[in-house]
Amino acid sequence: MVMFTVQVVITTKISSDHKKAKFLLCLFYYNNNNTDGTIKMNKTRIILLTLLSAVSTVACAEKKPQYKCSVSSPKWAKEFNKVYQLDEFRVYYSDLESSTQNLPQTADINNNKIPDYVENIAIQAMNSRDMFKLAGFRSPLDSPRYQNSAESIAIFLQKTGGNGVAFERAARYPNLSINSKDMPCSISIVISNNLEGFPGSWATVTHELFHLYQYGYAQFKNSWYLESLANWADRAMKIDITNNTKRLPPLPQTRTEINQDIFGKAYTHIWRRLFLINDSDILEIPEDMLKRRYVGGSKVFLDNEWRGTHFVLTFMQNLEKESNRISAEKKWEPYHWKEKDQRSKEWDPLILQLIQKQLKQPKYDQKETRFMRNISIQNLKSE
Repeated sequence: MVMFTVQVVITTKISSDHKKAKFLLCLFYYNNNNTDGTIKMNKTRIILLTLLSAVSTVACAEKKPQYKCSVSSPKWAKEFNKVYQLDEFRVYYSDLESSTQNLPQTADINNNKIPDYVENIAIQAMNSRDMFKLAGFRSPLDSPRYQNSAESIAIFLQKTGGNGVAFERAARYPNLSINSKDMPCSISIVISNNLEGFPGSWATVTHELFHLYQYGYAQFKNSWYLESLANWADRAMKIDITNNTKRLPPLPQTRTEINQDIFGKAYTHIWRRLFLINDSDILEIPEDMLKRRYVGGSKVFLDNEWRGTHFVLTFMQNLEKESNRISAEKKWEPYHWKEKDQRSKEWDPLILQLIQKQLKQPKYDQKETRFMRNISIQNLKSE
């Protein structure tokens, strides 16, 4: 009789509210463990454990984060004494004259005590996110990789030799505390604290933010895929088709050209060329978004369209499946491949094969695309 009653209660909880059931199972599991990890046993608990032993461990394991937050206290973090937050974005900067990270651009035309440079960085991040969402891309914060660890996207405005860089590891710096508020676990990008004429035609924030999206989908870091696709993402904010776009060379027509012009270049032209010669995939930017402005009044979106979004979204979704498949086959941690494995040229033909899969759609059957549509991937592997 006791066994029957317990079974009915548990079955009802699981069927009516699966999440509550998992919570209760975990609560029971942890509350009935000794400090040494063993479980206290009495008649009632024996009955419950008999019923739950097959599911309690699984239910509790699901509560563990998919990707842990790295915690460290780098010396440079102490130099950031200011933060500006806009939605999930936190822009960290320094106004300390003694700091090497001191922000050179301090104009504040709206007199809100936040440098316009800082606000415009955040505005570009927010609007890039909105465009990525409109195109159907999943936020990295909602990805299986980061959803149980990262709470925020950190943007550090630093003195740097380049324009920007993105980091894939979710991290928190305890020594970065502003107004007694600790930095939440975040995925981070660094943007130069002195981009001349920003925002202008700059899309650096968009570019680096898209890298975080790529990291949320798959482990591959082959530069020709990573950089050229982020360069395509820039067009969410820029004029998509320019005179320079029209002068891009044709798509590869030989195996040698594929190796030289795709695998051999960090910024391969294939995405922009493809979406120039084929206009079947165009996302129109809504009127209300076209009205958005930076501090200072300049337009956030410089064009009214963005080409290739459906093609790239499907490609990224397929890339995620391949990343997960390889992790399972090789028994690698799905979100923590070694750097050398992430960048291995072994994946070049595989990534190209996923592009080819999209090109095989009838709407991409054009004279210029036929070589890439039909080339044997095995031929690429043997070269």
